[in-house]
Amino acid sequence: MNGKGKSLTHIMPSYEIEYAIQGMDCANCALTLERSLAQLQGVERVQVNFTAAVLTASGTFDPQALVARVEAMGYRASPPETKAALPQPMDAETQPAVVGFLQFLLSERSTTMALVGGILLLVSALLGWVATPWAGWLSLALQISVSVVAGYPIANKGLRALLVGRQVTIDLLMTIATLGALFIGETGEAATVILLFTIGEALEGFTAERSRRSLRSLLALTPDQARVLRPCIDCAEHLGQDGYNGGVCPFCGMHEVAIP
Repeated sequence: MNGKGKSLTHIMPSYEIEYAIQGMDCANCALTLERSLAQLQGVERVQVNFTAAVLTASGTFDPQALVARVEAMGYRASPPETKAALPQPMDAETQPAVVGFLQFLLSERSTTMALVGGILLLVSALLGWVATPWAGWLSLALQISVSVVAGYPIANKGLRALLVGRQVTIDLLMTIATLGALFIGETGEAATVILLFTIGEALEGFTAERSRRSLRSLLALTPDQARVLRPCIDCAEHLGQDGYNGGVCPFCGMHEVAIP
């Protein structure tokens, strides 16, 4: 009795929470995060929607532990935006895609590093046309720099997924492939592959963000109330008439009702 009563005082309350997740740039990121959160004690159900960038979870877990795990995986969790805070139709939908993509690259540190890596790789390619020893050494140094600059965010996500979530992801595999290419002296291939992979993920994140903005713009147009046609139920005026005992009234027509 005493032992059972003492254990009952430590039962965790049940939660059903929702957070907006920032930092996901592909569907695989959402799947990796979802699997990692499912390992937390007390989590009964968890779902990470990549398109909406929303996390929903329920169970007897500690919400602070859930947020801490999200941050440990390299993402950010915040309360979802309310309707009043949702943006109106945005200029990003009307401006050229190239301009929007460049702005997206400059909005995050990881994507900015990819942009810097692309510039360094371009300079390295131009140095290949210069037939001097110093140009070759400088080109080699730039290629290694590109691998480090563009590969750091990928390696960071891959190691976080391995150490925190105990999962082997494509980010970790790309990191191993890049290190292997550097080890055998294929610095140009290493820099090109990791840079293309980083830009590919940035493109996926950019298109996903544009889709989210379009959805938010549509939600911003949603009215507060809707008027629907409903039948009369359990009409007190006609109860008992011609055998009517309740339910949909056969004598009344449809009428308008305002609902949220």
